[in-house]
Amino acid sequence: VEDLRIIEMQSALALDSSIYTVSLQVLNTTSNNSWRSDTLNILRKKGSALLRTLQAYNDSANIDTLIQEFANSAKGTVSSVSTFWNLFTEKMYIKSNIGTLMQPWITQPGYPYVIVSSIADRRNEVMLNQSQYIDIFRSNIGNNSIPMFGYSWNIPFTWNKFLSSYYFPSDRNLVVLASNGTTSIDIGNTILLNGNIKLFGFYRVLYPAVMWKNYLTRIQTLPNTAIDKFSVGLSKLMDDAFAFAKIGRLPYTQTLNISKSIVRHQTSYLLWSTYKRNIDFIANFLEYHIIDSVNYNYYHSDLVKNIMNELTFEDIGSYNERLTRVIVMDYYCRINKRCRNYAKEKFLSSIYSRSSNMINSQLAPNLKAIIFKYGVAQTNLSTWQMVFHLFESSTVLRERLIYLEALSYTNDIVTQLRYLNMTLNETLMSDDEAIKAIDFMANQGTLLLESTWSFVSGNIQAFYQR
Repeated sequence: VEDLRIIEMQSALALDSSIYTVSLQVLNTTSNNSWRSDTLNILRKKGSALLRTLQAYNDSANIDTLIQEFANSAKGTVSSVSTFWNLFTEKMYIKSNIGTLMQPWITQPGYPYVIVSSIADRRNEVMLNQSQYIDIFRSNIGNNSIPMFGYSWNIPFTWNKFLSSYYFPSDRNLVVLASNGTTSIDIGNTILLNGNIKLFGFYRVLYPAVMWKNYLTRIQTLPNTAIDKFSVGLSKLMDDAFAFAKIGRLPYTQTLNISKSIVRHQTSYLLWSTYKRNIDFIANFLEYHIIDSVNYNYYHSDLVKNIMNELTFEDIGSYNERLTRVIVMDYYCRINKRCRNYAKEKFLSSIYSRSSNMINSQLAPNLKAIIFKYGVAQTNLSTWQMVFHLFESSTVLRERLIYLEALSYTNDIVTQLRYLNMTLNETLMSDDEAIKAIDFMANQGTLLLESTWSFVSGNIQAFYQR
């Protein structure tokens, strides 16, 4: 469960900086445009992330329990926001009022990152200051309604030694980095600082160049058992490294070397989930020569091949390994013919079964989406039509999305256009399914991205009417 919360936190950080950023202050619910689906999505993710941030002030407090207590006490009454924050202040035993500390997080869009700087002639101290994280490639907050710069926060900066077991309170340190200044902290003889312990805080941490170098050197010597044990800290480190590479604060080569050292022999779902979110972004920029495509392909395929050989194609092993297999096998089938042949064989065996019950029972649920995608990609129009009928007849949302994504893998140009035209049919698919279908097709490569955009822009009025 904790791993899934880390993934949700990372997803919130990626979403808030990359797609659409908003503050959590009250929106105008009477306006038709106030509660767009993307706004609701970020409000949910960001709201959840900020509640988790409270844990940074006192990680012995149970935030979930406190929220439940508040919900129970507020039944049948109209309770104020201050009452909500006061509950946390009283139960978490901190000197400051939680509501005051959280005010900038609620009223401002975006989020910060903490800059850790070395201090000349003071080996035991580092300086902390903050800046606003803005993803220059994907952010659209630079419009007239939302200022791009000028925000600051009260940041609950927690730290300990890198790879500290963190079993005792003495292993954890906390300082609130005020929104209007900097502060220095004494880190003793620590050469590797672990900032933002357990990713409780909704912020990133940028270390000095020498510390990133030390991290890489240390990680490369770690045994697999240590990497697995400290997967939360390493996942956080990898996610931040990719984020800072995007905005030019860290070289991509260094970031890729760090990620490779972390995931090279690991089947941890948390680590591979973090890797996937970031490496998929990098893959989209290869054509712009941000990094060398040949070296990237070798680096990525080598990692995937090693882990796939360990996991195999069969849906076996621990729950963690089964989840990781879904990520790795999807990558592997893109680059390996044996994997695609395996998917094709399983797909044809399922699709030609005599009953729909057999279709569902023959395939492992975890691998069904992968097998159907690469099965459709390697077969003809008749099997595409059979999957389309499965989509039409299914009433289970998850199953419909599996079939919908598989249908986008057709290599036939006429069928691709038919697929896009399906998104205009309100009786065939819901609004959310239509958006998913467009996204599925646009992710099939540069050519289909261009043709999908041409289709969407050419039918923009029809989509508005939906």
